[in-house]
Amino acid sequence: MSSKPELFYFQLPHKSAGGRAGYIRLALEYAGWEYEDRRITFAEWPQYKEAQPLKQLPVFTYKGRQIVQSEAILRFIGSETGTYPTDSTERLNVDEIFDTVSESLNNVPRGGKDVDADKLKTLREEYVNGRLHELLTFIDKKIAGYGGPYATGKNVTIADFYLYGVTKTFESGLLDHVPSNLTEKYPNITATRKAVEALPKIAAFFATHDA
Repeated sequence: MSSKPELFYFQLPHKSAGGRAGYIRLALEYAGWEYEDRRITFAEWPQYKEAQPLKQLPVFTYKGRQIVQSEAILRFIGSETGTYPTDSTERLNVDEIFDTVSESLNNVPRGGKDVDADKLKTLREEYVNGRLHELLTFIDKKIAGYGGPYATGKNVTIADFYLYGVTKTFESGLLDHVPSNLTEKYPNITATRKAVEALPKIAAFFATHDA
């Protein structure tokens, strides 16, 4: 068994979608940690599901411990590597954006037996133009207030990785009826994403990976 940390998640069908592991990878890459990036297909999932602590992914294995919940994983890595501030005000600034990004992802309308294709289209479009717009506008204004180039100012934090990963997944085509140019109307979010992509270790990662 490898002594390296392991990030276990799906290889999503839309290559540019990192899903709930994409932002974790960015934090690991930025920190320069060596880790096993283990990806499986959805067809392979049943053979692994029962062995996972919550029967879901991602799972991050670190020093023999299986850590679940992508946000907890991201905060842990940030705490270990200096991208989750220790100062209470700076951490509050990060958490405020972080939790707003979380709401934007977790409240996306989902399909199901009671939601047909037409209903899902309506719900997604209403969400994009309604609550999601409110959330992204809030984040955009916060970034402007902090002065950039990153989400909370001059320092890279886990808020940058989370914002980047979630908005990239939104625009990947993974979620039907979410436009591929979603963030174009939010100039400060767009600028922050470009700043993240320009970080040398992140640029090196994206030179060989889509997400």
